[in-house]
Amino acid sequence: MTLNPTNAEERARLVDWLRDEITKTYVKGVLVANSGGADSACVTSLCVDAIGPRRVLNVTIPIASASYAAVDATRIAEWLGVEILELPMDNTLEMFLSDSKAEEHPAWNKLSNKEQAVAKGNVKARLRTTMARFWAEVHGYLFINTCNWSETVVGYDTKGGGDADGDLCPIIQFVKWDIWELLRLRGAPQWILDKTPSPDLEAGQTDEGDLGMSYATLDIFAGTFASGGMDAVLTLSASPERDRFISLYMASMHKRLPPPSFQREGFIHST
Repeated sequence: MTLNPTNAEERARLVDWLRDEITKTYVKGVLVANSGGADSACVTSLCVDAIGPRRVLNVTIPIASASYAAVDATRIAEWLGVEILELPMDNTLEMFLSDSKAEEHPAWNKLSNKEQAVAKGNVKARLRTTMARFWAEVHGYLFINTCNWSETVVGYDTKGGGDADGDLCPIIQFVKWDIWELLRLRGAPQWILDKTPSPDLEAGQTDEGDLGMSYATLDIFAGTFASGGMDAVLTLSASPERDRFISLYMASMHKRLPPPSFQREGFIHST
């Protein structure tokens, strides 16, 4: 058992849900961080259909990024008729790394090159979120999350920033195939559908390379888990990919749960 593929009717319900949630907050509009990829294109298109392009702002935030990233983000914004701000933060990253004095600390120098690259990549993701939230606050907008379920269930995001942050999560219950289908239903340009997904945190990095499996395979595990839990995943044929999925799921549990807190006696209402 797995999730049913999305369709035009579900997309219409998703747009209605998004419009209702935005209306409840009485905000002026929404901001989407646009990486030039499918997830941010999908979320931007949903927001445009929910409240119109004039109330949707894109920001693209290059930080030691591939040269095409900002170009693709601009092409997406032009397709959907929304304003986009290009906000490079290369200098900010360099200043952060310098101010951290990491290279002077033995703990940093004990890390492998790969581990250092991952740490720097997470800094980039958090810096992007800080910039995006700044402009959302300036405009009085909600900041919209762009995480999909395939990535969320295995923790392929940055805790405390990046795609995992946001005030509304419109696509967090949709696997990657669904994201492409939602874009097809919207009439997205073919190049968006054909583009190789990448978090753009390291040179030459791709999602599937990091994940250790194709999205076609990951979507099966993610959809099966969503509808039947880990017991259902374990009924699937044993494979290195299934083992990888389970390992990533377990290791990233802390990303999907609220931080544990001490429970005081008599402390009942926290929201």
